[in-house]
Amino acid sequence: MDTKVKVRIKGVPSNYNSLPFGRQLEYRRTIQQFQETAKRAWISQKRISHAKAWKLFLETYQPVEYYTCYLDGQFTRDDSFEVYYKTSKES
Repeated sequence: MDTKVKVRIKGVPSNYNSLPFGRQLEYRRTIQQFQETAKRAWISQKRISHAKAWKLFLETYQPVEYYTCYLDGQFTRDDSFEVYYKTSKES
């Protein structure tokens, strides 16, 4: 089972996914604070690829900052995933 994370939040490095788990914990508080103040949306990826669903999300909501965590493995794949986001109006 592969857990994937997409994150673009001020104060969280762009290489967050490649950091060791212990280093990721340093930024967890920043992510939690972001989640408390951000809007949320559920994105469906039924019958379409994750890349296409993500592209549709970016075009529709036009986020400046975002965070999402989802499962995407060989045998397990989420039908939908939750995205926390802020647009240029909220930032």
